[in-house]
Amino acid sequence: MIRELRIENYAIIDSLSIDFAARLNTITGETGAGKSILLGALGLLAGGRAESAAFADNEKNCVIEGVFEIAGEEDFLRDNDIELIGNELIVRRVISPQGRSRAFINDEPVSLSVLKELSSRLVDIHSQHQTLLLNDENFQINIIDQITGYSTDNYKILYKKLKATGKELKLLKEQATAGETRAEFLRYQIEQIEAGGVNPLKISEQEERMRLLENATEIAAALGYTVGALDDEEHGVIIAIKNSLQALSRIRKNFTRADQFYERLNSLYLEAKDLLSEIEQAAEGIEINPAELETIQGQLDSVYKLFHRHNVETAEQLLDFSRAMQAELDGFENIDERVEKLEKEFLIVNNQAFAEAERLNKVRRGACEKIEKEVVAVLCELGIKDARFAIEISDTEELTSTGRNSVRMLFSANAGRALQGIESVASGGEMSRVMLAIKGLVSRSTELTTIVFDEIDTGVSGAVAHKMGEIIERMSARMQVLNITHLPQVASKGENHYLVYKDGSGTHIRKLGVQERIDHIAAMLSGSTVTEAARAQARQLLGWE
Repeated sequence: MIRELRIENYAIIDSLSIDFAARLNTITGETGAGKSILLGALGLLAGGRAESAAFADNEKNCVIEGVFEIAGEEDFLRDNDIELIGNELIVRRVISPQGRSRAFINDEPVSLSVLKELSSRLVDIHSQHQTLLLNDENFQINIIDQITGYSTDNYKILYKKLKATGKELKLLKEQATAGETRAEFLRYQIEQIEAGGVNPLKISEQEERMRLLENATEIAAALGYTVGALDDEEHGVIIAIKNSLQALSRIRKNFTRADQFYERLNSLYLEAKDLLSEIEQAAEGIEINPAELETIQGQLDSVYKLFHRHNVETAEQLLDFSRAMQAELDGFENIDERVEKLEKEFLIVNNQAFAEAERLNKVRRGACEKIEKEVVAVLCELGIKDARFAIEISDTEELTSTGRNSVRMLFSANAGRALQGIESVASGGEMSRVMLAIKGLVSRSTELTTIVFDEIDTGVSGAVAHKMGEIIERMSARMQVLNITHLPQVASKGENHYLVYKDGSGTHIRKLGVQERIDHIAAMLSGSTVTEAARAQARQLLGWE
C-alpha cells in the first residue's frame, strides 16, 4: 500500500504531502482543483512519461516521492540489487527542467523499466482512459489472465525468443541468397591472386633479375672496363702494384720503413687479384637475353595489375587481402550449416511456444464461465437487471504476443437484445459498471496492494452510484483503494476523505474532519447553499445518524 505521497513542483502544485489510510481513501474536489494531478503524480511514480511542460516552476526539478509498505517482493528487489528496509520502500522520481528523468528506490538509482515493473506489482491505476481500453482486445486478454492468476511470463519469454530467432533466421537466409553472388566473386578474386603466383621472395628475385637483364649491356661494359683497368699488361693496376713491390723489396735493407710499406702494398696486391677474379666471374655471368627479359616482365606485369586492382603496394598486402577474402568466403560456405541449425532451433522454440499458448488457451476458456457469471451478478447489483455478458474466445492461426487467442467481450443491457461487442453497445455509464465489476474480480485474483480509481463512477447516479460505492468499499477490505469521485453517494464511503482545493497560493489537499465531511457531502448534494436537509442526507449516506 502507498502510505504517503509527496509532490514538489508538479503542474500547479508547489509542494504537497498526503498520508493515505490502509483501506478506502476518498478524494473529491471542484473541477479544475487538481484531483487529476494526484493521478498524474502517481503515474510518474509508475514510470509514466515525464513532461517538463507540466512544471509549476521551470527553473526547478519536479520531485514525486511515494512511501510504500510492501510484502512478498523480496525476490524482485534482490534480483535488482535493491535493499529493503523493514517493509518500507521509498520510490522517488526526479525530472529536470530539461526533461531528463531519474528514478530511485530506497535511494538506489534504477532504470525506468525496473520502476515500471515494480509499480505494476504494487499499484493498479484506473483512469477514465482505461475504461476506453475495455474496447481493446489485448486489454481484454490481459484482464482474463489477471483474473485467472495464470502467469504468462513463460509464454512471453518464449514468444520473444521465437521472434528474435525468426528475425535472425530471415536475415541469415537473405545473406545466404545474396551471398552466392558474393561468394562467386570472392572465389574468382582469390583464384586470380593464386594464379598470379604471388610470392614475396620470388617477386623480389624476379625484380632483381629484370633489372640485370634490362641493363646487361651497360653492366657488361662496366665490368669489362674494370677488368682491363686492373689487369692490363702494360698499365694495369695489378702490374703497377707488382712492380712497386719489387722496387720496395730492393730497399728494405737500407730503409727500415720499407718493410711496413711493402706489407701494406702486398695486401693491396692480393686483394686486387682476388677482386679481379670475382669481377671476371661476374662478367662471365652477364648475358643479354631478350626472351628471358620478356618472360619476367610479363610475369611481373600480371602481379602489378593485381596490386593496382586491389589498391595495394606490396605482395604482403596483397596476400593479406587474399586471406581476408578467404575468411569471408569461409563464412559464406558455412552459412548453410548455420541456417540449418537455426531452423532446428526455431522449430523447437516454436513448438514450445505453441504448447504454452495452448495451456493459456485452456486456462482462459476454463475461466470464462465463472467470469461471465460474476460480472453479470455485479451488473445486476448495479442496476442492470437484464444484463448479459459473455467472453468469446477464438483461436488464431499464428502466435501473437498474447498467445493464440482472439478475445471479444460481448454485452447486452436489455432483455431480448442480442449480445454485441461491448465497444458498440455499452453506454458510458454501462462501461463504467462493467469495468468496476471486472476490477473487482481482478482485485480478488491478484496480489496488488493498491488500486486507484479515477471517476470510475462516470455516467451513473442515484441508487446505482450508492451501489458502486458499496462495491468499492468491499474491495477495500482486501486492498487499499484511492477513489477520486464526483458523486456524494460514492464519496460517503471510505475510511478517510480528502478534499483537493485551490486558492491564491496554489493547490492543496487536506483530510476532512467529521463535521467538515458532513458539510462537504451536503454541498455535493445540494450545491453551493448547504441546507439542514442536505446535512441530514449526508449523515444518512455516511451512516452517522
